[in-house]
Amino acid sequence: MNRDTYRIALGGLLTAAAVAILFLGSVIPFATFISPALASICILYFCMEYGRPTALIVYAAVGILAALLAPDKEQALIFIFLLGYYPIVKGLFERLRSKAVVLLLKALLCDLTMLSLYFILTRVLVIAAVREEFAQYTVPLLILLTVLGTITFLVYDAALTKLAIYYEVKLRPRLKRGR
Repeated sequence: MNRDTYRIALGGLLTAAAVAILFLGSVIPFATFISPALASICILYFCMEYGRPTALIVYAAVGILAALLAPDKEQALIFIFLLGYYPIVKGLFERLRSKAVVLLLKALLCDLTMLSLYFILTRVLVIAAVREEFAQYTVPLLILLTVLGTITFLVYDAALTKLAIYYEVKLRPRLKRGR
């Protein structure tokens, strides 16, 4: 099979898989953050195999389809705003030498992106369910949720790193033998 044809077909399959994961996350109430994180694994794989530019195309396709098809728009926007493109830009952060600066930049990316996202959800798009949920929160609780969200994001980042290493060391050699 031609390499370009294979890449296009694989991109379509991974796009479909990511959209299906996001759609299933809409059905399960507590999966608002889990399903975008799982769908981003498809982007990570494509980025590792074919590079950032090609992975951006898959990310864009998943983002557009998720925005159009996923019943839970909050979850689709979490994928679009942060977790979908993060596997693509993660390597750019990790080129920096200082681990402290890298962690700070990742935490800032997470916090600023989520702040922007929830501003858009509550003030621009005015999604009633999200606005009602936030109306019940106090400022200390919002600060606590932000801190916990940042920690969770950094754990997600570490998990992506471990997954990428596992793929590179264990799975990729096995897959290459099969081709």
